[in-house]
Amino acid sequence: MGKDKSVQYALAGAVFGGVIGSVTNKTLQAQRTKDFPEKIFDDAEYQKAVVNGALAGAMIGFLIGKSYNAPVLPPRKSKIDSYLSKHADSLRLNKGDLTFRKLDWHADVLKGKLYDRFQQQLQAMPYRQGSTERGAALGAEYDIDLVLPFKENSFGSISEMYQKVFEFLTEQTHSNSEFYVRKQKKSIGVTYKVGRQYLRVDVVPYKISNFLRDKYTGYLHINDERIFLYTKSYTKTNPKKTIGRKLGANQQKVLLLLKNWKKYSGIPLSSHLLEYLLRNAYLKNKGALPGGISGKVAMVLQYTINNLENRVIRGNENSNNVLTNIPDSDKSLIMEACENLLAEYQNDLISFKKNLIWK
Repeated sequence: MGKDKSVQYALAGAVFGGVIGSVTNKTLQAQRTKDFPEKIFDDAEYQKAVVNGALAGAMIGFLIGKSYNAPVLPPRKSKIDSYLSKHADSLRLNKGDLTFRKLDWHADVLKGKLYDRFQQQLQAMPYRQGSTERGAALGAEYDIDLVLPFKENSFGSISEMYQKVFEFLTEQTHSNSEFYVRKQKKSIGVTYKVGRQYLRVDVVPYKISNFLRDKYTGYLHINDERIFLYTKSYTKTNPKKTIGRKLGANQQKVLLLLKNWKKYSGIPLSSHLLEYLLRNAYLKNKGALPGGISGKVAMVLQYTINNLENRVIRGNENSNNVLTNIPDSDKSLIMEACENLLAEYQNDLISFKKNLIWK
């Protein structure tokens, strides 16, 4: 630890003040001798001027040094929390936004066409799910998930169900040049050109199984070229469980801030796993939640650091879906990023806020 700055500045001030006193008194006495030749140089007066200058300089230096010693007070945490809360609201998808409303309209039209084509095979009306429905979608990055629940006896196989839906959607492109369809791992992506943007509706067909004794549980087709003969090309799911309980208002804000942070930081963490980490962090700290948005963000970061590497987190929709089954290199990157942001929360709230919001 360095010397007390008040002492350092007092010593420097004394030297400087003494020099100023010396020069000033010598100049005054020289002028006086010139005007009054009978006057001789007064050593006592000179010494007194030097001492007084040194004392005055020391006092001024001490006060300046003391001001440097005073700790720099961090910004009030309440102000940081207030700012983060408002910023999270600004990140949230605005469903009144014209671009979203156009995609919303396209999704409704598509939903109607799918129902008209497959109504005899469907168990229920197609319905939406996902972050856009739970108030946790970013305005800068979103899509709409549309689930098609088919009856158990609707198709000969799960892959046939997937292929029939894909073929029907592909047929729609003949009458719409700004409508693109592609196969995805468990869904079918339907992309629309909305203004200058390309936005997507993910169509998720799945076949309900009566053997599972649940009117919502069934099987999704897995569209993966790496699947070989005798390997399952389907997986169990329950879309209703995927949705889960809607997050509370503050939970949504914390999730939005972390989604935005990991998006612009290039962190290889899926939004699905991030939401599970957040929910688990809240459960673990139930009854002892930290105050303020920043404290809750730090809580999720700490939980991720402590649990991502060794804990197994499974999806509610399918216990065989291990969300933490990701490469160790990705886990290391995620944990390192969390550790860095958490350190800033603990030591420098200004840097924490800046890096969290990417603004």
